[in-house]
Amino acid sequence: MDEYRVKTEEELITEYGENWINCVSEGVGWNNQMFDILGKDYPCKDIDISNLSNDDWLSIYDNYHCNWTITKRFLIKKSKRIPNYKPKKFSREI
Repeated sequence: MDEYRVKTEEELITEYGENWINCVSEGVGWNNQMFDILGKDYPCKDIDISNLSNDDWLSIYDNYHCNWTITKRFLIKKSKRIPNYKPKKFSREI
């Protein structure tokens, strides 16, 4: 299964505009303490969000163990980073 993380505020603004809070939290609500979860990894690795509707609710805990309800609109697939072991070239001038 794929791994997900919560979008950052910049990603939400880019996708939904300056009024992103009303767009992504419709039906769920928003609390300013929820800013703590933005950019955070979504801990459930056995979920396939392609089967969820935009209105299905998901739970996530913040750093203070508060449980927040989010929707699929908050999540983005984590990109897999593949290490590159190719040596870097640089030039030296004397």
